[in-house]
Amino acid sequence: MKRFYKLLLCLFILFGTLVINTSKTFAAGVSLSASSTSITIGQTITFTLSVTDCYALINSASSNNGSVSGGSGDIDALGETKYVTYKVTPTSVGSGSFTVSGVYSAYTGSSEDQSFSKSISFDVKDKSSSGGNQNSNSSSSTNSTQSTTNTAEEVKQEDTRSKENSLASLSVSEGTLSPSFKASTTSYTVNLPADKTKITISAKAKDSKASVSGTGEKKLDVGKNTFTVKCTAENGSVKSYKIVVNVDETPLVYTEYNGNKLGVVRNLDGIEGPNKSFKETQVSLDGKEIPAWTSEQMNKTIVYLVDENNEKSFYLFEDGKVTSKFEPISLNGINMFIVDIPEKNQNIDGLKFTTLKIEKLDIPGWIFEDKKFENYELIYIMLENGNMAYYLHEKTENTLMLYSDGFLQQFEEIGNLKEKNSSTELMRNIFIGTTVVFALSTAVVGYMYFNFKKKSISAIKDYYDKKNQG
Repeated sequence: MKRFYKLLLCLFILFGTLVINTSKTFAAGVSLSASSTSITIGQTITFTLSVTDCYALINSASSNNGSVSGGSGDIDALGETKYVTYKVTPTSVGSGSFTVSGVYSAYTGSSEDQSFSKSISFDVKDKSSSGGNQNSNSSSSTNSTQSTTNTAEEVKQEDTRSKENSLASLSVSEGTLSPSFKASTTSYTVNLPADKTKITISAKAKDSKASVSGTGEKKLDVGKNTFTVKCTAENGSVKSYKIVVNVDETPLVYTEYNGNKLGVVRNLDGIEGPNKSFKETQVSLDGKEIPAWTSEQMNKTIVYLVDENNEKSFYLFEDGKVTSKFEPISLNGINMFIVDIPEKNQNIDGLKFTTLKIEKLDIPGWIFEDKKFENYELIYIMLENGNMAYYLHEKTENTLMLYSDGFLQQFEEIGNLKEKNSSTELMRNIFIGTTVVFALSTAVVGYMYFNFKKKSISAIKDYYDKKNQG
């Protein structure tokens, strides 16, 4: 029995020893320290926040235009100390400060939420006035763990390479920069006449250690041309200067068609042949080579011209000259082309030449003078095989049918039949009307006759009755 009590006493003593050895006293709360309070512009300060035996919600901020990177949000330090580091890189010379604020709730002692705000001031010096890195510890009472952490954080070394990336000059061989060159202005415009095909760009950097790219002779297209000149500083930073060169699109080659002056369009960006059968080529117009498209399938060549109203269109080009306008359209799912109809071919007996409106398209064609065919129109169109054809358009149903010589005869027969039917119906109506009028007239006359006869007989009877009574 004594041995049992001795064993129990030993266990109690052992348990008490373990409790005493593992227990630590924590002072719940937060504290802030800095790796340095005096730096040169461009260097970085490391701040360390200690969170002990509490749950903390943290916000951070820096004055002096300092950029802050590091932890934020919530920290849970139950029975221990946790550290949060922040790196601040000030961008202005002068004094500044770094502040961490928030609220924490201690795990031991008071259980109420405690708000806090910890701030450390620092001084930022210019490079010329700095005698080197000046580091001082902001808190002599920082524990050994904090000291170890701060020592491990190294201040970034100053980049002594030049950051000058501006141009000292920028010029062009043709035209004038607008606005006039300034190192701080990065966008320019140059306007050139239609005959300019190249330009040389020259530039020089302010800093001899910087490099310049994007200069030299440049090929010019009609319209808008954009070039970029880059100045790269010794430290790698880049400034770009944009030059937009506008070359006048006024045609250099002209021709005439039907008394109208047409110019060869020079800017063909986004312009393609009307269909896949047309391939790019060149043709000679008045001894000058101009862009064109040729279709072997249609055996046709076309050019792209602009008229005096600045309207651009394709035109047929045959035997070295323009012969017709060439406009691709689609009617009732049929791909076709509008072409000009020569004046000598415009006169057709029984038809009147005019401009038709079909599916919002203006198409040259004819209408019938005979009112019996007022719903029909005739057009003369080029098909995708290059052949010309007449098509009859019915307006009420918007239908399209291939026209032949027999159609007109059929229409005349249909019209005559309608006319004949109309005459027969008219005669029938006249007959019916006449019969009705005759019947009504007979009835009226009969009524008047019998009524008169009745009155006459009555009058005679009265006469003789009076005579007999007398």
